Amino acid sequence: MRSRLLGVLVSSSMLAAGAVFAADTSTTTTTTAPNDSAMPPASSSTTTTTTTAPATLTHTGVIKSYDEDSHMLILKDGARFIVDPGVKANDLDRGKAVSLTYRMDGDQKVVTEYR
Repeated sequence: MRSRLLGVLVSSSMLAAGAVFAADTSTTTTTTAPNDSAMPPASSSTTTTTTTAPATLTHTGVIKSYDEDSHMLILKDGARFIVDPGVKANDLDRGKAVSLTYRMDGDQKVVTEYR
């Protein structure tokens, strides 16, 4: 009876230990620099950067107004855009039909091209 109890305790301890090892899936990355007395100790850090290309969107409409100072373009359907300062915008005249290519920058629509 005593050896059976001991076997149960050992088995349950091993199961519990296995569960702990199986549950620990963390990974630590450390970056260190050579120790130089003239330099402060290096700090360890990990940086992850994810870059995705901004989506290119299109919109077609008729120009209601364009303000050259603020680069604000408003179409007759009420859509509002900021024209990127790098875009040549000398013919955005009221009443002209345009096809805009734009990207989202936060909550602003930024025109990158128009026809």
